[in-house]
Amino acid sequence: MSLLYPRLDRLLGAVTLREHRNKTLRDLEKAAEVEDPTAVYAATGGAVVSPGYFAELVHGVRALAVDLSYPNPASDAVRVTFDRRLGVHLHDTMDISPAEAAAREVWTFLAVRALPDIVAWRFGFDNEERWLGSDLTRHAFGRLWWQAHTLGVSDGDTWRYDLVDVLSESELNQIFERRSIGGNPTLVRAIARAVQQVPPPTGVSRRFVIRDVTKRIRRLLPFTSFQSLPDHILDARICGLLHVSGETLARESGSG
Repeated sequence: MSLLYPRLDRLLGAVTLREHRNKTLRDLEKAAEVEDPTAVYAATGGAVVSPGYFAELVHGVRALAVDLSYPNPASDAVRVTFDRRLGVHLHDTMDISPAEAAAREVWTFLAVRALPDIVAWRFGFDNEERWLGSDLTRHAFGRLWWQAHTLGVSDGDTWRYDLVDVLSESELNQIFERRSIGGNPTLVRAIARAVQQVPPPTGVSRRFVIRDVTKRIRRLLPFTSFQSLPDHILDARICGLLHVSGETLARESGSG
């Protein structure tokens, strides 16, 4: 049975976030908690997570951060590494269903109550979307769980995450912020596999190729059921679109 996590609504989350802004990382860590009388749980869908299990999860997240320089400032490379490891850790450890992971209030609690020091270390306070679950494609933790869930491949009782490291942060954003694509795990995994097979032409950024190919895929979505295609046909189709995007951009830039 999957687990249910405490939920904190946006208003209470915003109030707490304002209180956090002037605190040091050490103070935020001291203020962190996995139990809160103002939190609520879903009425059905699993068993309520125990405080002990939740505390172990939080400890694991901090341990990952400590391994990568926390509480010292992190470089861009360190932040990327942390995100990739954290997404897999959350997906493997939280034991939640996609329905529970779609609840914005779950991620608000995790960021604002349970791990405020980690969010402040990773993102600071400039963007509330990193803290409050208003947009899960941008949330500090929610977006990583969904990336791992979408790019991961279930193999019996375990998951394989080979594709998690294929795409850069900006490329992942281009895909997941387009919900018609990012909400289709079969299609997202096919894009990641195709990117490994079709390098961009010389002088063309892969980021721009992916931006272009997502536009082409969106134009085809009303007429094509990508998820119903066998993997070998789907991969060939996406590889073909990537090739067309790359060659088109190369011609437009004069590098092709």
